[in-house]
Amino acid sequence: MMIKLGRNQILLWFSFVFVYLIINTTTTSLAQSDPLYFNCSNLSNYTANSVYETNLNTTFEILPTTNNGFGFYNLSTGHDIDRVNALALCRGDVNPDICLSCLNNAIGSMRQLCSYKIDAMAYYEYCSFIYNNATLLGNTDPWFYTYMSELQNTTNVEWFNGDLTQLMYKLIAQASNGGPLKKFASGNTTGPNFTTIYALVQCTPDLSKELCDGCLDNLTNKIPDVFNGKAGGTVFSHKCNIQYDIKLFFNESNDALVIPPPPPSTQPSLVISPRPTPDPNGRDELIDPRNQSFTFLDIQRITDSFNTVIGKGSFGTVFNGYIGNNQVAVKMLSESSAQGYREFQAEAKLADFGLSRAFATEGATHVSTVICGTPGYLDPQYYTTNRLTEKSDVYSFGVVLLELITGRKAISNDMYIVNWAKSMVAEGNIEKLIDPRLHGDYDINTAWKVVELALTCVDNISSKRPTMNDVVTDIKSCVKADKALHGAEQYDLNRHMSLCLESMQGPNLR
Repeated sequence: MMIKLGRNQILLWFSFVFVYLIINTTTTSLAQSDPLYFNCSNLSNYTANSVYETNLNTTFEILPTTNNGFGFYNLSTGHDIDRVNALALCRGDVNPDICLSCLNNAIGSMRQLCSYKIDAMAYYEYCSFIYNNATLLGNTDPWFYTYMSELQNTTNVEWFNGDLTQLMYKLIAQASNGGPLKKFASGNTTGPNFTTIYALVQCTPDLSKELCDGCLDNLTNKIPDVFNGKAGGTVFSHKCNIQYDIKLFFNESNDALVIPPPPPSTQPSLVISPRPTPDPNGRDELIDPRNQSFTFLDIQRITDSFNTVIGKGSFGTVFNGYIGNNQVAVKMLSESSAQGYREFQAEAKLADFGLSRAFATEGATHVSTVICGTPGYLDPQYYTTNRLTEKSDVYSFGVVLLELITGRKAISNDMYIVNWAKSMVAEGNIEKLIDPRLHGDYDINTAWKVVELALTCVDNISSKRPTMNDVVTDIKSCVKADKALHGAEQYDLNRHMSLCLESMQGPNLR
């Protein structure tokens, strides 16, 4: 039997289908429920209601709170055979909201996909996630998976692979030198037929420079054999990954490496600063490059094709070079640099603790266009908003307070003190957290209060942090409690704290 539909009914039906498709597509895109790849090892299982399951559930709940500020999550729960070690790493170009959403989605998916499996891993577009009861930190055991992101072939395989490999090795050098909080680099180069090749590389930040280099080198060496001239591809391991494509697939930033083709005459943005060379009479010979202009090829000759990097900072890379017999420093300025030669001259005179720099005099603001500061002390939200507030200094103070409590540095043995302290508190292990040089000579209740205060100061969400007035009040309360425990000291410690702390109603913006 055939049913005839009127015009309005047909339009209504098509509208319903259209809305359904939009909702379904949007939901699927946002949920990111399906990993690009996952593996649930069949070598070992755990049973329901076991200690391992309890520790795993605890890990799933706490892991999303352990962000080191750069999208790296790390947590260990339990002991011995029931210990759960978990790592998660977000792609270095994604914002914190997407990062956290990806991790939460990964945890929810792995609960279902790998139920009762002790060992599991998953790779998503924006994050990777692994857990097991083996040692993960500092470990680069080669467990690889290749995900083909492009099936299109390139026109000149040998030329393409050569350009890609050159880009990869430059990115590897940049990423492996990224420090203990983030090892990520992205960039592009021009390949055959003026095709732009985009690539990124990343290691988990717990790896040393050497281990990161080795892990990424290993993956890069697989490109010619695994992809054989394909226009895009990804290689994963649980501690590093590489990806490339002829389409832009990552969020570009000022830090992205660009390898341009050598143009015949280009005027790059640079500063040449003379280095004094002593003559036999003890005088310094100086050259003045201010009225000289140089082509790109001139600069290549001066720097020996940018062969020797003698410095790198937020405002550019400095190369060693020679003009005649005179040694010079050639600085390629970043686009965000506002001052040029004066900035270059002043930079060597500034004390390097974070945010010391010369700002433009007009429109002065505490909104920074380039992330600057001492690693380990910076507010994580500063990296996303570029804004320094009083709560940013509260975070930094919290890190300093943790240093005083624990006797550890902000970053020690590639471990960030905030993440380490949170893991100790999660285990209820206050004795291991307190500076061992105190030999237990402290009040446990007061210790807990100070630790809680420090962890409140370093909350990832700035609105949840106390004001400095609240911090002062809490510290004075702890001092009173400690004084009551140990009796009167040779001087009025409470009055001493009041005199010192009441003068700092709030930190000045740096």
